[in-house]
Amino acid sequence: FKLLKDKIHFFDVTFNKPLTSLRKAQKVSNSNLPKSIRYKSQTGRAIKELDMRKAKKFLTKLSSFHTRYYSSTTGTQAAVFIKEYINDIVKKYKYQNNIEVIEIKHDDYDQPDLIVRFKGVRDPSEIVILGSHIDSINSDDPENGRSPGADDDGSGVAVSLEALRSLVNTNFQPKKTLEFQYYSAEEVGFLGSQYIARSYHNERKNVMGMLQLDMAGYATKESRLIRIVRDYTDPGLNKFIELIIKTYTSSSIGDDKCGYACSDHASFTEVGYRSAYIFESEFSPVYHSANDTIDYVDFDYLKEISKVATGFVVELS
Repeated sequence: FKLLKDKIHFFDVTFNKPLTSLRKAQKVSNSNLPKSIRYKSQTGRAIKELDMRKAKKFLTKLSSFHTRYYSSTTGTQAAVFIKEYINDIVKKYKYQNNIEVIEIKHDDYDQPDLIVRFKGVRDPSEIVILGSHIDSINSDDPENGRSPGADDDGSGVAVSLEALRSLVNTNFQPKKTLEFQYYSAEEVGFLGSQYIARSYHNERKNVMGMLQLDMAGYATKESRLIRIVRDYTDPGLNKFIELIIKTYTSSSIGDDKCGYACSDHASFTEVGYRSAYIFESEFSPVYHSANDTIDYVDFDYLKEISKVATGFVVELS
């Protein structure tokens, strides 16, 4: 808890070999990243489906749980709520044989990871990932304190779910396998994403690229940038995301650094996969506190991030 209080990023490797030890053995995807935008019509149709009223309703409910701390009862209840919300979305998809919802349970705590998987219709062995995390934390009282986590990371989950819903509503069929991943226990050392990244490494899965959404809803009138985290991320994937932002939004691009192990993308970077992380225009002043409520989420700005997420999954998959 002292590391959290001091804002020091870390992987919890108490029960696992450090991920870095796996990196040398990992074969990074040989697939070339796109150099241009090729699917404007499909992306445009999906973007039209983005609905911030639905995002706000979802986020209001998600942030009403006392806390989403990974080992808390309400943290598990929040994951159940997210899974039910996902099931309501995917049941409307035309190609039911090509979509599945996966729940990953853990031995040491009850909060699960969730994955929505669209099987690729042409290159199913290649995987594109959009990530966000389920849990929240109050740095003053991690286990019991009120932690609505509207921005951290309810905003990222809301963006991901809107992108998911937009693809379902347009019956999008990816050529590559596309996964929307929702991680447990990010705030205490990336336990959920470490588990998945390690599993994918061990199974020699071919991840073409992973984008993390973590804190995507805070903006001011003066600053509405979309920031790309440049350290511990893949330069080629970052360049591709720049192209997405320029094509599908009117937002300016900012650069950011967040240090070692600052969100779940780091779990994938550490085993050699391409990963990226986009971040809100300014760091929310209320994160990790009881004040991280929906009042601090700018839904016009959240829609811009949602456009980037939607563009990323359509263009890359």
